[in-house]
Amino acid sequence: MDHKTTELDRTPTPRSTRKLSEPAGLEATALAICEALSTGADARQALHEFIARACDALEADTGSVFLRGEEPGTLHVVAASDEPALARLRVALDRYPEVAAVLQSTQPLVVEDAPNHPLLKEVSALITARGIGSLLLFPVLVEGHPRAVLLFRRSEKRPDLDPARQTIGRIAAAALGLALSGARFREAISEQTNRVALSRIEAERRIRALAQYRDLFETAPDGMVVLDAEGLIIYLNRAGVQMTGFSRTGLVGQPFSAIVAEHHRGMLIEMLREAAGGARFASFDLELRTTSGDPLVVSASIGTLLSDSHVALLHFRDVTQARALEIDLRRTKDFLAKLIDSAPDGIVAADREGTIILFNKAAERIYGHSADEVVGRLSVERLYPPGGAQAVMRLLRSAQHGGRGRIVESRHDGLSKSGEIIPMQLAAAIVHEGDEEVATIGVFSDLREHLRTAERLRHAQEKLEISEKQALVTQLAGTTAHELNQPLTSILAYAELVRRRIAADDPQRPAIDTIAREAERMAEIVRKIGRITRYETKPYVGGTEILDLDKAAAEEEKKE
Repeated sequence: MDHKTTELDRTPTPRSTRKLSEPAGLEATALAICEALSTGADARQALHEFIARACDALEADTGSVFLRGEEPGTLHVVAASDEPALARLRVALDRYPEVAAVLQSTQPLVVEDAPNHPLLKEVSALITARGIGSLLLFPVLVEGHPRAVLLFRRSEKRPDLDPARQTIGRIAAAALGLALSGARFREAISEQTNRVALSRIEAERRIRALAQYRDLFETAPDGMVVLDAEGLIIYLNRAGVQMTGFSRTGLVGQPFSAIVAEHHRGMLIEMLREAAGGARFASFDLELRTTSGDPLVVSASIGTLLSDSHVALLHFRDVTQARALEIDLRRTKDFLAKLIDSAPDGIVAADREGTIILFNKAAERIYGHSADEVVGRLSVERLYPPGGAQAVMRLLRSAQHGGRGRIVESRHDGLSKSGEIIPMQLAAAIVHEGDEEVATIGVFSDLREHLRTAERLRHAQEKLEISEKQALVTQLAGTTAHELNQPLTSILAYAELVRRRIAADDPQRPAIDTIAREAERMAEIVRKIGRITRYETKPYVGGTEILDLDKAAAEEEKKE
């Protein structure tokens, strides 16, 4: 399907600036513009070359030639700088009030702020949508009568129309007036007029054929637009008018792409071309422009209608809020996914059949499985030793550990990919949709490091207790040795004194010897107590433990 653009469908493309104040540059530019009308055998190509050169000279983004139509209130676009293959396109004069003003006044017109100019109030929405900032217009007189208008557009407001550029515009308009009075251009334009007349007859036939569908289209809640083979709007229903805000009369005859967001135009034109060849498409999203400037996202579909008339029906439904909601939901989902994956504890969810549907990063670290290995493939039972999953479900369905359907805190064992038993603290719940159970979710805290830390603390506590006992025993031993040494010394001294005073055959002599010997023995024990440096025990009667004096003092004895 070929696509022809109209004037309001063109987005101005900024051109580089140049200076035309020098006489030599002015003359050369004027000559080049005039020569463009005499080059080549194709009048249409010559007109395009002419307007393109004039557009460059005036530093305009786009330029067009409007010819007054044979019928009152009509114009024909016979050339455009950005569309070499443009045929003679018929448009309504009231759609271009600036052109009508120049035809009436026969004077050049400068529109410095096109979107806000009072002359363009009725079409300001389309001008704003196309990014047009300012306009330059020059009347073209043929045999003294205003027959055509040169229209130039710029994206910037307040164009710099200095005397040199005014001269260029007047020369271009005069040259075009002379060309239009010649037989060559009259014949070319007459041929195009015949084609336009045939197109009008064909369009009217299509409109009559569509009349049987009008009531259906007008009462439809969704937008419906009928397009011809060139993508021009033949008919737009009431819902489409309400969605876009544009008037029906203003859009009919315009390309539908004029109200389509620029980034979607290429796609739509290609789809319309393929649809004309019989291709079918599933519904697709399309962004449309509105008079309010707010984007309108629609779900569109293309179908054929009256295939013998070569028209297509584009059906579209407003899904702006739905798509915005989808974006918000997607962002929320992405945020929750990141939140779950950044959690330090393992989070695992399973559906009603026990198949794992969620497995976060911490769960991957704890169990050794990757999410790709388990999600949708592995049963949650494989994460427990035999019978472990059933035990968890029994707790979930009981009133223990947090109430029915919940486990607040419970100690369980997991099973890693390598077969290692993993001690864990579990919190779990049954997920419901209404009264129906749809899933279970568990949060696992790996206790392996916690238990290893607890074991290290227990050993450290034991060592601390032993150290404290050793310090206590050492202090007690030093005190005991000091306190016992004095009475033992007195006992030994008096025993020796008595032994010297009695005869060797005295009956009391054995008793005195025994007292002296046992006192010496006690003195040796006190010396050992004084040498105690560590806490060592040995079994005693009744299963008790007593201090092993020999081992406790052994190190000191070795040093001696």
